[in-house]
Amino acid sequence: HTFPTRRSSDLESMERYLLVARSITHAQQMMKVLDRAGIRTRVLRASAELTGRGCGYTLEVAERNYAAAIRRLQDAQVEPVKIVRR
Repeated sequence: HTFPTRRSSDLESMERYLLVARSITHAQQMMKVLDRAGIRTRVLRASAELTGRGCGYTLEVAERNYAAAIRRLQDAQVEPVKIVRR
C-alpha cells in the first residue's frame, strides 16, 4: 500500500518576502486584501530588529506572488512599512 507524498507549500519551497506591518491590525488588513486576491500568506511575529522598533508582525509571501501582492496592497492603500527578502 502506498501513500501519496506531501508536496511542499509555496511558502516552504521558494524564496519568500516578509511584508512588515505596523500592528496586528495592519497585518490582518493586508492579509484580507491578499486573501481576496487568492494570494496565500502567513502571519509571523517579527523581531524588533526587523521592524526597527518593538516587536511586530509580518506577512510571508512566496516570491512568485510578490509582484501581484504589492500591486493589490497599493491599490487597497494598505502597504507594508518595510519589505525584506528571505
